[in-house]
Amino acid sequence: RLGHDTSWNGIATMFLLGRYGAAYRDLVSADALLEQVGYPQGRAAAAGNLAMLFTQLGDYDRAESQGRRAVTLYREAGRPSGVAQSLGNLGEIAMRRGDTERSLAYHTRAVAFGRGTADALFLRVLLRDLGQVYIARREWAQAEAALRESVALSDASGDRQGSCRSRGERAASGRSHLRPVDRGRRSRSAEDRDSSHGP
Repeated sequence: RLGHDTSWNGIATMFLLGRYGAAYRDLVSADALLEQVGYPQGRAAAAGNLAMLFTQLGDYDRAESQGRRAVTLYREAGRPSGVAQSLGNLGEIAMRRGDTERSLAYHTRAVAFGRGTADALFLRVLLRDLGQVYIARREWAQAEAALRESVALSDASGDRQGSCRSRGERAASGRSHLRPVDRGRRSRSAEDRDSSHGP
């Protein structure tokens, strides 16, 4: 397990340095070794990291394949938080593809699993991500509900930074909702004023 944790630190460093080829080789090697020793949680982490790597490279087909594999392995390992995180990652991949319907489905499932973790801060992040999907879909009431719950969880846990971020995104969702309408109303009002003065 110590070797596993150490290797993850090394792979994370490669990610930060943009050494994706080296990270890929090490992840594949780690996955094979972890399969031999029978450590599904480690294999799930490897699959999740491969999904992230392929996402960074824009290879969304392989990213989704590894993300689905991570979900399966985390389920086998009895790790609902890992399942939730992997579902959220799949939602991000779908969003990058421009498929907000699938993204919403993945993020909704992620929140459902997150509710079973008893980790309020983790659930707060999942709800915030779900709120962002609703914003992208222009489903304002649902976005407001998800972000309000995220704010409440942050406030209850004393996480001021998380609370501020969720509040900011909630405010942005409100502005995104109102701004196009306001612009239209202002334009129409200006036109009405102009027309009332005649040519």
